[in-house]
Amino acid sequence: MYEEKLRRLEDCADLKSVDRVPIGVAELYFPAKYTGFTYQDMYYDNEKYTRAAIKFAEDFD
Repeated sequence: MYEEKLRRLEDCADLKSVDRVPIGVAELYFPAKYTGFTYQDMYYDNEKYTRAAIKFAEDFD
């Protein structure tokens, strides 16, 4: 299954036809916006990153 998903991502990146469009969640961007932190906060402040990740996981579980 992993190999299938990886192949799909690689094919999509190479602009080849795929059976389904792979979707990836940018795990920093939405939680940052959702919690009011900046992207810089998410990259450089581990405490804010952790708080945002926990809030995101709890609210969207």
